[in-house]
Amino acid sequence: MKVIILRGLPGVGKTTCYNNIFGDLFICSADMFSGYYNDSRQYIWAPEVCDAAHKWCQQNFVKALVRGYETIVVDNTNLKRKAWGFYHHLATLMNYKVCFIEFIAEHHQLEALAARNRHNVSLNSLKQMLAAWEPLPKEIAERCDVEQREVIT
Repeated sequence: MKVIILRGLPGVGKTTCYNNIFGDLFICSADMFSGYYNDSRQYIWAPEVCDAAHKWCQQNFVKALVRGYETIVVDNTNLKRKAWGFYHHLATLMNYKVCFIEFIAEHHQLEALAARNRHNVSLNSLKQMLAAWEPLPKEIAERCDVEQREVIT
C-alpha cells in the first residue's frame, strides 16, 4: 500500500499525472472541496474557503487510510513541509509506503503556467510560490521514493 504525494505549482500537471495510475486509487485534493464550486459546478478558487478545503482534504485522507485503499494520491501544491507533513506522518504511522512526485518548475516556465493553470493563479503569485518552495529534507528523501518530473510548457 502506498501514498503518493504530488508536489508542484498550479499548472505543472499534477492532476494529469494520476490519470496514468490505475488500481484501487483514492484521490485527496483540496480542489474537490464543494466550497470551490458555484451552482453551475464551475470551479472558482476562493481564499476564504482555502483552510476549510484543506481540513476537508485531510479528513478524507484519514478515511482513505482507515479504509485501506491500496493507493492514495494527495493532489495539492504541497510546497512546504507544513503542507505535506500531515500526510507523510499519518501514512508512515499506518505502514504505507510514501512516494513523492515533484514537478520542479523554473522561472522561465512561469508565464506558461500562469496561462494554463485552472485556478487563475497570477504570474506574480506563481513567482512567490516558487520562492516559497522547500526541498524535501534529506532524512525524508532518503526514506521515500522521490521522482522528479519535467515540467513541459
